[in-house]
Amino acid sequence: QYEEYRHLDPTTAEYDRLTGRNPRYWIDMDDATFKKIVNDMHQRVEDIDTFERPNLMAGYVTYVD
Repeated sequence: QYEEYRHLDPTTAEYDRLTGRNPRYWIDMDDATFKKIVNDMHQRVEDIDTFERPNLMAGYVTYVD
């Protein structure tokens, strides 16, 4: 969905240039590989322990319950 616009973001375009990322990375991927990668990404998100990470926003905002 966003792949066709990726090159328009200067930071992303530079990263892709430096790493040699295939511009058709997601487009050419077969369904089984896509599902595995998406599942792996979801698992990495689930594994994040947000209560142990420092709250970087605490110095900039006031939380209200």
